[in-house]
Amino acid sequence: MNHVSTNEFNNFFDASRTPYYGKVDQKGNVIYPSERHLSNLIQNTNFSPDTVYAINFVADAFRDLQNYFNKANRMGILVQDANTVQTINPVKGWQSVHTIYASHIRGIGTNLVSSYLEKPNEGHGFENAKPKNFDQYINSIKHLYGTIGSKLPLSRSSYILSNKCPRHISGLVIEITPAIDYSDDMSKNFLYIESPNFKFYMTGLKKFGFMADKDYPGRIIADLGSPQMQRYMGNYKITLDNLFDTYYYKAKDYDYDLISVYLMQFYNNYAALYPVMTETTARAARIAPKYILENTQFTDNNNPIRLTAYGSCISQAMLIRRSFLSDNDITTRYNQDFWLSAYIEFLNYELKNPLNKHQIAKTIKNAKDLKKSVDFDTAIGYIGDKFNFYRHPTSDLSLMNYENATTK
Repeated sequence: MNHVSTNEFNNFFDASRTPYYGKVDQKGNVIYPSERHLSNLIQNTNFSPDTVYAINFVADAFRDLQNYFNKANRMGILVQDANTVQTINPVKGWQSVHTIYASHIRGIGTNLVSSYLEKPNEGHGFENAKPKNFDQYINSIKHLYGTIGSKLPLSRSSYILSNKCPRHISGLVIEITPAIDYSDDMSKNFLYIESPNFKFYMTGLKKFGFMADKDYPGRIIADLGSPQMQRYMGNYKITLDNLFDTYYYKAKDYDYDLISVYLMQFYNNYAALYPVMTETTARAARIAPKYILENTQFTDNNNPIRLTAYGSCISQAMLIRRSFLSDNDITTRYNQDFWLSAYIEFLNYELKNPLNKHQIAKTIKNAKDLKKSVDFDTAIGYIGDKFNFYRHPTSDLSLMNYENATTK
């Protein structure tokens, strides 16, 4: 890949230096925007039939950038060539984290059933396949997440920080025409970097508080640290001090509910798809046995059904029906105390097990003590803060263009 030189311009965005820009606030909380603060962008519908959105002050700055280019075109400043940057037309902007996270979760649920629970193999451990009930299911899922949990983020916080989640969810990112394949280095150089209008393009971006992505110059990002963008923020009484509390949600506030609900939902879906299983208690001596059901009412009976062998064999098998989780199960056996422990364990799995067994046990005890002595929300907040420390190094939390961050 050809690397773009940053010597001439200081408003390139380098994702390798600020990988969580737009995904975390200044305290390290994982965030996503409230949709009520989005505005649509002006676009040429010949390029894209879909409405493109960005955070309102970003949309205002982008509109002024468009007008700046339109004026330059009228004055003949820009080279008129189909293969150059000469107009600013949006083709991609904000993406809903809810939509893409839901798709991600559906994929996890499908793979858990088809590739893990129902396909025993030595690598996953034969004992972890085909769980008979919810307790065995939870142990199977814990075994899986204990080994590859970081590759299957279940909490929304971990998903947002993963490379599976695009930075577009922030509402700070806009892509423009000409739209090309991200991996097409030749086209990126030809259409952007080597364009006779590229210097005007970069200067224009900076004038209105934007950066160009070093890896894809057609992707522009609002520079929250620039005075230019902060002027647009000021029109909405927004500053860096109140931006994230006013415009964004903290993902950790909802992770507990999502993890507990999805894990229960995965199990109930599994029980619906595979309502019964056969468990062999002894193997045939010489020939395959023939079984008949001793209880013909198994569809209305939650108890295991014994299959008796006839003929020259000594084997037995049990036909076991998987039961759905009932409301009573959720309020008694699998209650908040159960899920507080599971929540802590699964967050630890997602972060590649930074806490050992002793630390996990201590964290669980502290959380339950806080729930009892203060309230449940305080316990959840304690857990979120505990694991935030392990999510990302402090050096990665810069929210501003690194050039501005250095001087400030």
